Amino acid sequence: MILILFDFSPGEPTKRQFTHCITTVHLLTYLYAECVLGCMSATTQADVSTTIDGCRPVDVTPIVLDDETLDSTVPSYLSELKRTLSGEGLQPAQLRISARFDDDCSFTTQDELDRIREYVRAASFLGAGTVTVRVEAVADASRVQPGLEACAERARREGLQFSVEGPTALSV
Repeated sequence: MILILFDFSPGEPTKRQFTHCITTVHLLTYLYAECVLGCMSATTQADVSTTIDGCRPVDVTPIVLDDETLDSTVPSYLSELKRTLSGEGLQPAQLRISARFDDDCSFTTQDELDRIREYVRAASFLGAGTVTVRVEAVADASRVQPGLEACAERARREGLQFSVEGPTALSV
């Protein structure tokens, strides 16, 4: 525990004394957190090759799930689906999403991107490794591209591969 004592002169503390006190406390809090969290972090940059080398094959059948076959993306449904698939020796390897951006409206574009984001979360929950978005129509690629890039970043943070199939103007 760090205890900081400041002896201000009689009377009201000056702005400079107060600022110095706050700055010192923030610095010490940061240093403490850096020391504790930096030493105990589970997110070190480890070499994954040793983990991969230690893998053993399992008798499961990889499957591809299509978005229209999922009844929901709520966790309770996904948990039941995951349990059922595992019991049958099946493992989702890929989730394919059909998307349409044929309406030139920001709100419908955002709704479709939110739907894709939900399926990225679902794929991660189910243990799939890849999300493929099949874009069927695009009205304005400049409106869709940044949203797909954000979805790709979200997938990357979740440990998933993310790809887009469809119009050549779209890429991630």
